[in-house]
Amino acid sequence: MLPTHTLQVTGAGYAPEGGFHRHGVIVDAAQDGLLQGLCRCALLCNDARLGHDAAGGCQLVGDPTEGALLALACEAGLDPLEAARDEVPAFFGYPAWSCAALLPLFAVVTWLV
Repeated sequence: MLPTHTLQVTGAGYAPEGGFHRHGVIVDAAQDGLLQGLCRCALLCNDARLGHDAAGGCQLVGDPTEGALLALACEAGLDPLEAARDEVPAFFGYPAWSCAALLPLFAVVTWLV
């Protein structure tokens, strides 16, 4: 759900394959600025990694929620190894209390202001 519209996301598992639909119509993720902003945030505040297993399937290394957000960002055409991580450097991350299983990450997000 975005501020002005809701999108349906298709795909299976952590594979960065699928698409975006609005009212049954395919949405070009590169042309939706709000979707790109959401996915950029999902990518920048993320410590998960997607790799390939022996069978060629997608394998997650990290938190399942972060893995899902990473797959979403990749489906939107963002590349975690390129400019997005370099654009906003993470300057402070610390593990929260272990019972909450959280890892907050603070970033300098000047492009949002």
